[in-house]
Amino acid sequence: MKLKVVTKFRDKYNPETVFMPGKIVEIEDDDRSRDLIKRGLCTEYKPKNAPAASKAGKSKSDKTPEVKVENSVEESTEPTEVENQNPE
Repeated sequence: MKLKVVTKFRDKYNPETVFMPGKIVEIEDDDRSRDLIKRGLCTEYKPKNAPAASKAGKSKSDKTPEVKVENSVEESTEPTEVENQNPE
């Protein structure tokens, strides 16, 4: 299930991972997704014009659910105007 983070929180499976508000994450474990929504950390994310996700071929045998993170803001590798300025 895709979720949008509304409150900053740490991943319970990898405490070094911090989810920031505005990020779109995909949580494979439906119980975990519902818990994050219930606790007010995330809301369900349903993008416009997105096809329904297929559950075929997914197993619940994994102990650590897969979490995918998408940036909601594009990050540029181009230098900014400030970075282009040479200090005199």
